[in-house]
Amino acid sequence: MNTDHPAGRDGTDPQITQMSQISELELTRQTRLNAALRFGIFILLYLCFALLSGWVAVALVRSLPVSSATGSMLETVAAGLTAVAAATLLVLAGLDDRPPAYIGLGRAPGWLAEMGCGFVLGAAMIGVIVLVLGASGHLRYEAGPAGAGRGALRLAAVLGIFLLGALHEELLFRGYPFQRLIEVMGAPAAVLLLAGAFGAVHSGNPHASIPGALNTALVGVLFSIAYLKTARLWLPIGLHWGWNFSEGASGLPVSGITIDALPWSARVSGPEWLQGGGYGPEASLTATAVIGAAILVLLLRNSDRGATEPRP
Repeated sequence: MNTDHPAGRDGTDPQITQMSQISELELTRQTRLNAALRFGIFILLYLCFALLSGWVAVALVRSLPVSSATGSMLETVAAGLTAVAAATLLVLAGLDDRPPAYIGLGRAPGWLAEMGCGFVLGAAMIGVIVLVLGASGHLRYEAGPAGAGRGALRLAAVLGIFLLGALHEELLFRGYPFQRLIEVMGAPAAVLLLAGAFGAVHSGNPHASIPGALNTALVGVLFSIAYLKTARLWLPIGLHWGWNFSEGASGLPVSGITIDALPWSARVSGPEWLQGGGYGPEASLTATAVIGAAILVLLLRNSDRGATEPRP
């Protein structure tokens, strides 16, 4: 009896083709389970390191000659950045045997320019919001409590603190865990999930509101697209840094946190839907329009390197 399987139209054995398809599905399933496990390990490590680094950061920062407001910001960003950096380095070395370039922190030619472009774009977005509020008569400036010298030092400190904050949040929300979730559920679902988480973690900030959380999530989508378009973290880091610094330097609240001791003081008036209230412009429809326009610009931009391409 001839037990050979009839060949398909293209000359291939249907049983072999079916077995190959099953193997590919099983490989995909195993890849997703593996990525989900690595995501869980990262989150567990991050939480453990956050607890430990929080104690250390409080002890160190309280020994510095800084104001209580500055000290509180430093404690938060120092503890968070230490925790996410430690967790990232540990999983990269222990689980993946990969360098930081694997998650988009390689210093290939142009990385600094990419971060600089992000900073300029983030600052320009805030600039548009300031111009809209000023032109509509809902934003004016007065001399602040700090002189020029003290104010310049304050701005330099804020610039550094917001860089640390951008590094922390981009490593956490667009770094290793985000990239593993892409492998588990695909990019669109991963973007929406972590953008929602990004908005949710800011819900404990002063003057938090539903519009503020939604816009914070929307800007999280913007930062995620910036990563996906470049497969590197430098553009979203720059965007995040430029947005937060320019917002704070303009005298406006940054996600509910007001920067004090500046050479100028902002006076905002008008409806909250326009200017955001105590949470700042991020809770306004003005910001919604600006963020939406920036998302559209990035979506229309050609990718130099897709985020799903193999990394070194």
